[in-house]
Amino acid sequence: MSVDDGSRPIPPSRAVVLGAVQGPAELLPVSSSAHLSLIPWLADWDWESHDAELRKSFEIALHAGAAAALLLGQRRVIASELASFDRRKGSVIALSFLPPVAVGLALERQIEENLGGPFQTAIGLLVGAAAMALADQRPKHRSRQRAGALDGLALGVAQAC
Repeated sequence: MSVDDGSRPIPPSRAVVLGAVQGPAELLPVSSSAHLSLIPWLADWDWESHDAELRKSFEIALHAGAAAALLLGQRRVIASELASFDRRKGSVIALSFLPPVAVGLALERQIEENLGGPFQTAIGLLVGAAAMALADQRPKHRSRQRAGALDGLALGVAQAC
């Protein structure tokens, strides 16, 4: 992948490595985006020498490919969920998207400039892992079918953090 601005293309072997990590990472409770940041750093690739927009476009393409594979692989589950889709479920999902979208739109450049480095990414992964471990230890009082608007909003706020 390259653009017409004179930047170096991403070597195919590195694209394959990142793609091979991206797919399984999407299925696990880990940040696939973090792995796209950490692998080049851990492998001592000169990743920053590639144009920032090229790297971003490549990462978006990896996410789109993973999403397409998940949609294809989980089409029966998705069809079943859509068949039982109702207003409550729609509001929970919509509310869970609002905080991350708002934060992303408002702070995109600041996030990229200040939180994209390996150290910040590693700290974010550790904090996220601790939060998931704590949440997993809480007693389960309700099923996901009983989730309401506040649950969706809380999930969205957690995603935005």
